[in-house]
Amino acid sequence: MTEDARANEDFFRRRYGREALYLPSGRAALYLAFREWLRSGDRLLMSPVNDDVVFFVVLAAGLVPVLGPVDPRTGNLDVAAIDDSRGRTRHTALRTPLRQGHTLSWRHSCSRLCSLGGLEPTP
Repeated sequence: MTEDARANEDFFRRRYGREALYLPSGRAALYLAFREWLRSGDRLLMSPVNDDVVFFVVLAAGLVPVLGPVDPRTGNLDVAAIDDSRGRTRHTALRTPLRQGHTLSWRHSCSRLCSLGGLEPTP
């Protein structure tokens, strides 16, 4: 590992008070997160309006992408349009906000997705 990588890990370890792992790309970080917290074959609800790299990382991790409806105003997942059956058949959801500054909307979205899946949202 290079000195720069160690310095980055040390910086974030001090800043957040927990272990940090430097990875060469966001793609690698997303792949490792998927492999750590999900099982091959798990269904992942995601927006079809997403970077193709994210889509291919989902496939590479052995997950099944479930494309949800899009809110035409924001380009994000339209959580209100997700029916209960689709919500219950997924194992997790990936929400990638395309418009910033919608914190309350984001919290509401997470709460709704969790309630569809019978989960408790994490703060």
